[in-house]
Amino acid sequence: MRKLLTTALVAWNTALLPVVERAGHLAKMAETLPPETHQDFYAIVGEMIERKEQHFAAYDRTLVDFELVDRGNDYHISVMSFVPEPKD
Repeated sequence: MRKLLTTALVAWNTALLPVVERAGHLAKMAETLPPETHQDFYAIVGEMIERKEQHFAAYDRTLVDFELVDRGNDYHISVMSFVPEPKD
């Protein structure tokens, strides 16, 4: 569950970057993973970025961290973010 949420955080924050910066950012993230997982990483994160852009484009908070609490039969997730500076 923690790995899934970390992947979602990477996808969300990558979607906030200008399109020209995304490939470089994802390449840096992929470097932290075993090479045999890179193709799946790009596919999954790519789908998540598309979904963020389609359904949550108005939300521009950068996700900083999350806390995951396993309650036994469910989870509680707290997400920490920051509000971007106003654009002039």
